[in-house]
Amino acid sequence: MTSIVIPAYNASSVVETTVPSILAQENIDEIIWVDDGSQDGSAECIQDLIRGDVRAKCLKLSENRGRSVARNSGIRSAEGDIIVFFDVDVEPHPSAARKLASVLNASGVVASVAQLQPVPTDPSDPYQDYAAHFGRGPSQSHVPGDSISWRFFLSGACAVRRGALESAGGFREDVPYGEDVALACDLSIQNRNGLVLSDAHAKLHDLGTLKRAVAHAAQFGASQAGLPAKCDWTPRAAMDKALPFSAVLPPLELV
Repeated sequence: MTSIVIPAYNASSVVETTVPSILAQENIDEIIWVDDGSQDGSAECIQDLIRGDVRAKCLKLSENRGRSVARNSGIRSAEGDIIVFFDVDVEPHPSAARKLASVLNASGVVASVAQLQPVPTDPSDPYQDYAAHFGRGPSQSHVPGDSISWRFFLSGACAVRRGALESAGGFREDVPYGEDVALACDLSIQNRNGLVLSDAHAKLHDLGTLKRAVAHAAQFGASQAGLPAKCDWTPRAAMDKALPFSAVLPPLELV
């Protein structure tokens, strides 16, 4: 069984573009949006858009607690043994979830990632111009099926086996930005060459501004510095260490 989990926070401006693309995904059993305490009516917008689709539901957290908490709550609610993650501002091709999940059938593969194609709305912004010319995620030199470094694993469009997620302890809730790369580091310690590029593609909206990108970079740097020693951020250590992780996800409140 394959489930999709999408965290959402103050995303009312983009959900009319992205929700239909999620509902159009092929061979999916369950779709869960987790509204992370939005103040702009995002949950209500999503509920209106998914009405009538028996696979889909929208959970709502009582307050904004961050993307890791939202994703972990979606994992706990999901029934699938494969969890596909899309960010709320990602518009996947109809085959994206199916392709992400199918890669996990290969021996030793526990997670897969798609290529994201940024969609700029303000080419005059330096960051948006940069993003438009240099896609996020694995290098273009990689081809589908290649093992990739945990450094290029982005949860904007990815799939992970539930067992691997639980063994890694889920998304780290003490990492406000870069939580997807932190998870990938944890996964790669236990699963050598277990992260793979799929042939799935998705558009990335809401690129933001250079100012926001700089703020995120600062958050990422602080998060990286604060990671515990068991997830060393050097590539050799990430591939050579094999340490146990808690399989227990933290308790979460839903309303």
